[in-house]
Amino acid sequence: MVFGTIDFDLWRIVGKLFATFRGEYWFISNYFALSLFIPILNKIIHTISQKEFQHFLFSLTVVGVVWPFL
Repeated sequence: MVFGTIDFDLWRIVGKLFATFRGEYWFISNYFALSLFIPILNKIIHTISQKEFQHFLFSLTVVGVVWPFL
């Protein structure tokens, strides 16, 4: 836009500013969402037993790795 190769469009600029919230950059969106839940996850991890934590990790692995293939 500065050099004139692309026409100036205010909505294009606004769209790029909020691209994270639209899911265009999925990693950054997920990172921000996860950072909101870190205090809650820390409390859960510190209050459950090691056996429950192992079950929790296994469940997350199944949901995150195996489930997308089904």
